[in-house]
Amino acid sequence: MEFETLKKSHKKEILIGAVVFILIVIVLIVRASFAKYQTTKNVTIAEGTVNYKVPDFKIMAMYKNDGAGDVEITTMPEEGYEINKEKSYCTTDNVNKVYNKVFTNEEGKHVITGLSKDSKCYIYFDKKVTAGETILGNSTVNEGTPDFGKTSCTSGCSESTVGLYSTKDDDGVTYYFRGDVTNNYVKFANKFWRIIRINGDGTIRLIYQGTSATSTGTNAQIGTSAFNTSYNDNMYVGFKYTSGQVHGTGTESKILQSLNNWHTENLKNHIDKIDTNAGFCGDRTPSTSSYSTDNLGGTGSTITYYKGYLKYVYSEKLPTLICPTEDLYTLTGATKGNKSLTYPIGLITADEVSMAGGVYGTTSSNYYLYTGQAYWTITPWGFDSLGARILRVTENGSFYYNGLLNSTYGVRPVINIRSDVTLTGTGTASDPYVVVGGNS
Repeated sequence: MEFETLKKSHKKEILIGAVVFILIVIVLIVRASFAKYQTTKNVTIAEGTVNYKVPDFKIMAMYKNDGAGDVEITTMPEEGYEINKEKSYCTTDNVNKVYNKVFTNEEGKHVITGLSKDSKCYIYFDKKVTAGETILGNSTVNEGTPDFGKTSCTSGCSESTVGLYSTKDDDGVTYYFRGDVTNNYVKFANKFWRIIRINGDGTIRLIYQGTSATSTGTNAQIGTSAFNTSYNDNMYVGFKYTSGQVHGTGTESKILQSLNNWHTENLKNHIDKIDTNAGFCGDRTPSTSSYSTDNLGGTGSTITYYKGYLKYVYSEKLPTLICPTEDLYTLTGATKGNKSLTYPIGLITADEVSMAGGVYGTTSSNYYLYTGQAYWTITPWGFDSLGARILRVTENGSFYYNGLLNSTYGVRPVINIRSDVTLTGTGTASDPYVVVGGNS
């Protein structure tokens, strides 16, 4: 009898345990079915994380707007969206709404914070406008191709060649500013810059303008430097170079060392906004012929004519933004180029100067790159009995070659801003674009 009683008691315990287990499973299923309306710690959503300080509040509904109005969604949107803080709100009584607790911060993190326990939130997401889209929205893209053999001007011209134009680079369609434009100013890292172009990958290429939007002369550069301290070998035309190699990257040029030092001192607190994949083209395609490319020369004391010579002395002066991989200076860890740079900083190319309105050997002050001072480009010109030569922008606004022997000229850093940063302003000198966002 005692055995039977124990047996029945054991069965009863098993039955109770089974019921409890089933109830737990049901609760878990119910909670899972409502999970899309609840937020837990460190839920990753568009471009960041929802941070909150109060448990058990609910996301009742979500909407996203791709430009055609709000559409209700059941899952968090992918990257490229930000919370519309004017529309998004939370409430505890379905009457009083709190708007300022739901927003996307400057680092791109979505934040919900400072709420009551029973808050119910309604979140509206807007498709984020890229930096390039902001710039294009404030400009008109001109059709056709300018005459790169003529200077750009704003009046007295038979054909206007001022504004924004498009062409191709290694990554797609790029949009470049030309002439005496007044809507390509940027304020970044407590400095002023001018937009050279929107790169094909959506990043924004900037050239240093100074501590004021209206800086000219020596104030529009970070100082002066030799390109390289030696000149008697082809390798010294390189932004980086190696003895005996046409496209070597073993040693930093003197000017690259200057740029790296400036980067460390001035940009270290802003690196999350600077793109690390875009590069700087120092085309060292060699030729022993002075009128066509034969891919010979480029080492030692062999007389060599680089693309910068052939293009602007013996061709139709047509610039290009297509760059040989081995001469595209990119950061270590980049997905393209020679991956040899320590910091993502470089110089403007002669091709970009030409597209902006400069003409080889011709005086011009009618374009935004003119400062009244000479400064280096990154583009090799050639090597002859007088040594290595690099193209530079001259004091009168033309661009022309210069030997490296005893040559010291201005340094104007060039950087690339990430495509996902947020730009405010209209791009004028009095209301420049200001970089205020982007993922860290």
